[in-house]
Amino acid sequence: MSEFTQELAVIIFGRKVLATSSLTGKKTNKTPLDSIKVNALIDAVIARFQGTTPSQVRALLRQKCNNESYAKKIRKVVWLKGDDEN
Repeated sequence: MSEFTQELAVIIFGRKVLATSSLTGKKTNKTPLDSIKVNALIDAVIARFQGTTPSQVRALLRQKCNNESYAKKIRKVVWLKGDDEN
C-alpha cells in the first residue's frame, strides 16, 4: 500500500509539487496540496487496499512530501559540489 500510494502521488502531483508542498499547508510556509486531488488519491488507495484508513494514506502523503523535499535539497547540494570539481 505504501509504494502504491507514493507512486500514485508522484503521478498525480509530480515530484516538484510534492517537494514544495505540504498536505494541508498548516504549520509550514509551504502551499497545501490540492485537496480534490488528495481526496481522489485517498479514495483510490482505499478502493484498492480494503481496510486502509484515510489517516494512513494522509500519513504516507506527508512522508512523501518530506522525502521529496529532502531529496530536492540533496540533489541541489550534489549539483553544487559537482560544479566545484570542474
